[in-house]
Amino acid sequence: MKTPKNPDSDGQMPALQSPVSDHHANGAADEAATDLARVGTDATLTSEAKPARSSDGVPDFPDLPDLADLDKGSRFSLPVINWAASRAELTAVILSFVVFLLLVPQVLHFSHRYDTNRIVWNALPLWNTLERWEYSLYDERFAARGQVFPKSRDKIAIIAVDQNSLGVIGKWPWPRSLHAQIVRKLQQAGAKVIALDFDFSDKQNGANAALSKSDKDLVNALGEAKNVILPSFIEQNQAGHQNDADVVTDRFTSPYDELDEKTADPSVAYVAPDSADGNVRRTTFRAIRNDATIGAFAALAAASLQEMLEGKGGSCVEDKACQRYKQALATATWPTLDGTSPPVPVIRSSFGKEDKIETMLINFWGPPSVPGRRSTFDIYSFADVLNGNSGEYSQAKLKEKFAGRIVFVGPTALILKDLFPMPQFESSTFGVETQMPGVEIHATATAMLLDGTYIHTVSTATTLWTLLGLTLIASLWVAVLRGWISTLARKAQTFWTKKDWPGSVHSIVWFGLYLCLGALPVMLFWQGAKWLFAHNNLWVITAYPMVGACLSSGTVLLILFGAESAERRKALVQFSRFVSPDVLDEILAHPEEDYPRPRRVHGTVLFTDLEGFTTYSENHEPEQVIECLNAYMDRMVPIVMSYGGTMDKFIGDAIMAYFGAPIPRYDHAAQALLCAIALQEECARFREETGIQFFMRIGIHTGDVIVGSMGGGEYLNYTVIGDTVNLASRLEGKNKEFGSWIMCSAATYEAAPHVVCVESASAQVKGKVNTVEVYIVRGLADAEPIDTRWGKQLTAEQKREQLMEAHRKRLAEAEAALEEAKQLPAPLLALPEGIAASDGQSNGELTGSASPAATEAPADPVGVD
Repeated sequence: MKTPKNPDSDGQMPALQSPVSDHHANGAADEAATDLARVGTDATLTSEAKPARSSDGVPDFPDLPDLADLDKGSRFSLPVINWAASRAELTAVILSFVVFLLLVPQVLHFSHRYDTNRIVWNALPLWNTLERWEYSLYDERFAARGQVFPKSRDKIAIIAVDQNSLGVIGKWPWPRSLHAQIVRKLQQAGAKVIALDFDFSDKQNGANAALSKSDKDLVNALGEAKNVILPSFIEQNQAGHQNDADVVTDRFTSPYDELDEKTADPSVAYVAPDSADGNVRRTTFRAIRNDATIGAFAALAAASLQEMLEGKGGSCVEDKACQRYKQALATATWPTLDGTSPPVPVIRSSFGKEDKIETMLINFWGPPSVPGRRSTFDIYSFADVLNGNSGEYSQAKLKEKFAGRIVFVGPTALILKDLFPMPQFESSTFGVETQMPGVEIHATATAMLLDGTYIHTVSTATTLWTLLGLTLIASLWVAVLRGWISTLARKAQTFWTKKDWPGSVHSIVWFGLYLCLGALPVMLFWQGAKWLFAHNNLWVITAYPMVGACLSSGTVLLILFGAESAERRKALVQFSRFVSPDVLDEILAHPEEDYPRPRRVHGTVLFTDLEGFTTYSENHEPEQVIECLNAYMDRMVPIVMSYGGTMDKFIGDAIMAYFGAPIPRYDHAAQALLCAIALQEECARFREETGIQFFMRIGIHTGDVIVGSMGGGEYLNYTVIGDTVNLASRLEGKNKEFGSWIMCSAATYEAAPHVVCVESASAQVKGKVNTVEVYIVRGLADAEPIDTRWGKQLTAEQKREQLMEAHRKRLAEAEAALEEAKQLPAPLLALPEGIAASDGQSNGELTGSASPAATEAPADPVGVD
């Protein structure tokens, strides 16, 4: 085997360079000799052979993308997305205002519809959807609040014409005399007000017929009681909504004249289905008819209880009490039982040019009342009260039930079609009733007036400010969370990533955390809205602000995710062909840093180099050389990966890999040794199959290394550095001196002593003052050595000659250094180690000679570099 040569006279260096930079080199000659020795070449490459390699010694593999193409291919996201992602807070503000401006017309449309209950212009489908959703959220607040009981509960009772009554008494309609009997019974029981929720606009035998005996009986009963109120009704179209083309006057249906004379002031019994979904959420407070103000059925009942009406039959006459009622209607400030007069939040609906109806939101206390169950109001069956003359419905018991109370009498049976959709309360507690009888709606409205527990709504301006505020907060919150969520997602990726689905865990955790934490402002807003409704009867419009918040924050989320995904795809394109899947997973798990920050780990570094590659390169065309090298690497790289190794780099025909990073593992030394043997076996098969005489030398060392992103600016490389890397490279070169093919340090062998069969030795390594204990790997432990298959073996004499040659080289270098030192001024003299000053030293000159032992071979096989 020939001694490596220095650079030729032209000063050209070999194209294949050292795997690592040597910061401990003692001169240009050392560098050249070391590089040539590692490659094992006898001569430098000619200028014709150089195009097969890049200027830095790395093969230009034809299957790898060009850097310029990589840069173009990595632009997955639009520049505007990159700009928006880099300025997430500003993007959030801009998007919030855009969403706000988009939703303002919808809020105004809802407010106008809500105020008038009329469709003034055709809304877009989305607008109608948001409107229905707002009403659904309004209904949900009743379920969240649960059933409550009004303070005036003991002032109100209901007698229901239910299914039981129809079964006992018979088919509807009933003779008016039955209603007269109920009136008399309630009068005898001491009822303060009797409110009959029936349509008596026609006589029983026809509008123009004479009064029947049954009608006369009812008229007489009302005249005797003098505390009965009857409602007027408003006709409705088939859709359940009032006909806006008609005026209110045309739609009033009052009791026939004989009855009307026996009752109190006229009143309006009307519930207002919302035009969006047909559900009932409002009832009448007052109507303006021909410039006269008419109270609602519930208002008249409450006024009668509070003795705001006086006169014959309870009719309103010009006295102080009547003035109280008129003033309450006119000013919409109703006196409550506790003495206060809070304003009634009325909603005006226009009908015709002059006539109007003003409604108020219904504060539903609970689900529909059912006889025999603790309900919002005490409710009794019409048949039980009518026919009960003893027991629970004796006259004495009836006084206990109805004395001093407003008693509403009306239909509740499904067949009578006086049921209206209402908010559904918790079905697990109250059943599944979703329709409330009209008579109970009037009772509910009466309780609201007596207690002053109205539902108030926020103004349109407040809704718009809420929309803008929540939209800003939600989008800024998502922008602020991006760093913290990315950190958690990276941690999850580290623990749970799947190699066959790279990045999946990161994306799932990233989206999951954003959806959960990003929705926090919206959820807090919704909980606050429910709390205000439950404790202050305040309806805060929520659908539009929540949709605005979701749109703005969701857009910011998509921008951030798109930018991050683009960076991850960019990293994938740039590194998928250069690094192992483990390194790629680690890199993709840190999108905001490009690569992981450098950190200290305990690992094992492996270097390989080929003997015979330079000769092959000189004798073949560049295309053949590249094809051969690629075929060789295609067989070696999977072996490194299969043993958990991470490919660091290719340096010409050399391979640098490391074990134990980025994914830590306790057996990294053993895996590196087993990998080295597998590489040698595969190289032997490569020689047998191709006939190309490539022989691999491997150096392995275990110790602390710094692993992470190295470089500057955009030019970064995920690699390992440290003295461990340098020593592994040196051990690979020492194989030539010892005639071995795999050499590891004592640290590697001691970390896995039962893995391989070794032969111990010691070597002098450049950069180390003392000799280094090394081990020559010959095969697997407890097996015959197999290193004879890896390459030719040197005899003992050849090994000794190799060592003597290295020793003579070192001696020549020392003498050359001494000659250079003699030329230096005295203050700058530096005595090389092993050179002593002569006793006859004078004139500032040094003389000396090497020790006699220097001309002999060392007793132990110590190699020198």
